[in-house]
Order: sequence, then structure tokens, then C-alpha cells
Amino acid sequence: MAGLIDIKLDTAPLAGMVDRYARRIRYATYTALNRTAAQVKQAEQDEMRRVLDRPTPYTLNSVGIDYANRDNLTARVRFKDGFGNKNRSPERWVGLQARGGRRGMKASEGIVSRNLLGGRQVYLVPTKFAPLDAYGNVNRGAMVKILSSIRALGENSRSTTRKSRGARRAEEYFAIYEKRPGLPPGIYRRMRTAFGAGVIPIFFFSRQAPSYRTIFDFDGVAQRTVQQHLQANWAAVLAEP
Repeated sequence: MAGLIDIKLDTAPLAGMVDRYARRIRYATYTALNRTAAQVKQAEQDEMRRVLDRPTPYTLNSVGIDYANRDNLTARVRFKDGFGNKNRSPERWVGLQARGGRRGMKASEGIVSRNLLGGRQVYLVPTKFAPLDAYGNVNRGAMVKILSSIRALGENSRSTTRKSRGARRAEEYFAIYEKRPGLPPGIYRRMRTAFGAGVIPIFFFSRQAPSYRTIFDFDGVAQRTVQQHLQANWAAVLAEP
């Protein structure tokens, strides 16, 4: 018919371009998310070093990442799940610094409560004389020795370290479970020196779980880092050749 023309467009090449650009957008998105997650992890570790007292490598390594991919455009930064031991889950100690509140019972406290107090819960509050490691935590070897000395581990678990009788007598530990004049309930070390004998407190017993205030702003650090880096990371990946 005169005066009539059909205009057609072959959209196959255009569809291919759209598909390639969509893949490019998806790649830029999950790559930017993962780069930002790594920056969040680093920022959280830096904050731990700033606000926590001598955090251990175990504590610093407690922040993990669930990475995004092309099928899941979500990256997650979180505390790991305990490195195979739920009783040592970072959420039990680092998370407490982030949310505040009362902590759970430690393994050593559970041993004392079950084996020496008939199941009555007691918490160990370290004194300035408590044996600490380089990170400010109670030394594990010393803790085993103390628990063995007060018979919390049972008679068959007594320390078998070879020492002279005089050295053993100079490091005897004992526990007081009921208040005495001048000696609150706790674990004490009996000291014998050339100048005389005496006792020093190592742990005091508390019926109430220690309470922690919030000093580690995990969420705030994450949010600030995402706001600072995510958009720039996305634009940088998209601009890459």
C-alpha cells in the first residue's frame, strides 16, 4: 500500500548488550560488597585494639565474613561460631563488650560450682594477685594448678609436676566457701618465706555474674565504614576495564 512503511528494529544485539551490562552490574555489586566487608572487618579489628585491653590474636580473629556472590548479593560481617567449640564462641566474650550485660559462666567457675559447692553457682573475680598472661587473662596452666590444688578437679587430677617439697609448700592454694573474719569467700594462696607466713587472695567468689558495659561499638563501626566505602567501591569496580 502506497504511503505505508513498516519500521522494524532487530533487538537481538541490544538484548545482548543489556544482558552483558546486567552481568557487569551484578559483578560490580558483589565485588564491591566483598571489598567493603573486608574493610569493615579491618575497622572492627582496629577498634578492638583501641578499646579492648590487649586483645589476643584469637579475639582479633573472631570477626568473620560471609562473602557475597553472583547469586547472593549480601555480604555479612559477624562473630565466628566458636572455632569448633561453642563454649569458646567469640560471641560469649567479644559480643558482650559490644552489647553489654552479664557474662555467662566460665568453665573453671562451672567446675568449682559443681564439684565443690554442690551446684551453687559462683563466679571467680580475679584480684591483682591473680596469675595473668601477656594479654591480661588468667593463665590457663596456673588455673589448672589452682583448681587441682583445691581439689576441684578430683584427687586423680592433682598436678604431677616434679617440684621439691619446699617449693610445693610455698605455693599451696586453698578455698574459703563461707565468710570468715578478714577473709571473704574465695581462693587464696598460702605464702611461706624466710620472713614468715601469710595468705594473699587470688580470686574472690561472687554469687552474681560480672556485668559489662558496652565499650565496643560493633554496629556503629560497621555502619560508618559501609557509608564511607561502599558507593566508592561500587563505582571503582564498575569503572575497571
